[in-house]
Amino acid sequence: MSKKINIISPFGPKLAKIKLSKKVVNDINQEVERIILNEKKSKKKRLF
Repeated sequence: MSKKINIISPFGPKLAKIKLSKKVVNDINQEVERIILNEKKSKKKRLF
């Protein structure tokens, strides 16, 4: 995995563009699915 981080700021807040390994992406996706399937956690206050 590359350690290069590209930070851009086209309109205010800074955004980071990075490459993640497939394992990290899969781990994140599994955690999101677990939260979605857990009704109590999925009903918590949302930011948007």
